[in-house]
Amino acid sequence: MKNNIISNIKNPKIIKPEIEPFSREEVLRILDYFNEEYPHMYCFIAVLVYTGMRTGEALAMKWENFDFNNWTYTVKESFSARELSCPKTLNSIRTIEIPETLQEIIIFHKKYSYMKSEFLFLTRYGRPYTDTNWILKNYWKPALKELGIRYRTLYQLRHTHAILSLIAC
Repeated sequence: MKNNIISNIKNPKIIKPEIEPFSREEVLRILDYFNEEYPHMYCFIAVLVYTGMRTGEALAMKWENFDFNNWTYTVKESFSARELSCPKTLNSIRTIEIPETLQEIIIFHKKYSYMKSEFLFLTRYGRPYTDTNWILKNYWKPALKELGIRYRTLYQLRHTHAILSLIAC
């Protein structure tokens, strides 16, 4: 039997991005800035901060997945590679409690997309954001620059949520 030359190839090392959460003070400044300067994007940033959802999950949020009586949201879909699909893992399909602070922000946000689309977060053309490129370029990066906060990806808000939740316990 011949040797399989593929068995001699080693898998490349995958370097995971470093976890670099924002401080509580930075988060508060970011939220205040979005509330003042980009009110139509404020809810998106707040969702990431207060729920720890992945960015693709937040982009795919639909009004029908809210239980407004119990203030929960069921994550059922995610945008990945500009396509609406199932979330990353089976455990990613979950129900999230919406904290009181975020409830108020969502109620305010209704004027931007409720009854206009099934999705919460819409472009100026009334279509859902399918990736974060536009958000990064036109809102996120300029906001951090204006605030003098070192750039980190939007995904770091997921880590920030986890850290701040642990500290609050």
